[in-house]
Amino acid sequence: MTNYKEDLSGITTLIFDYDGVMTNGMVIISTTGDHLRAGHVKDGYALQLAVKCGYRIVIISGGFSESMRHRCNALNLKDVFLGVADKVAVFEEYMALHNLKREEV
Repeated sequence: MTNYKEDLSGITTLIFDYDGVMTNGMVIISTTGDHLRAGHVKDGYALQLAVKCGYRIVIISGGFSESMRHRCNALNLKDVFLGVADKVAVFEEYMALHNLKREEV
């Protein structure tokens, strides 16, 4: 039986949604109309560590707000797609553009 480190040894890229993955799924709408989301510090730390370890982190989300973009920038995430209507299409385009195999993601 193999352990998880062996099973995941070929992974180079981690692709996530933002809402419900990096947040608790709640959206707070401010009096100015901004959509605010709360993220967990530990998730941010884990993503920064993954980037430092050489993993490519990709965010594909249907949601969009400047606070989301700001958080992704603060975490040094480069491949961020917000306001996406067809996440599967963006996922497949990204995979093709970077010559990624599903076993690597």
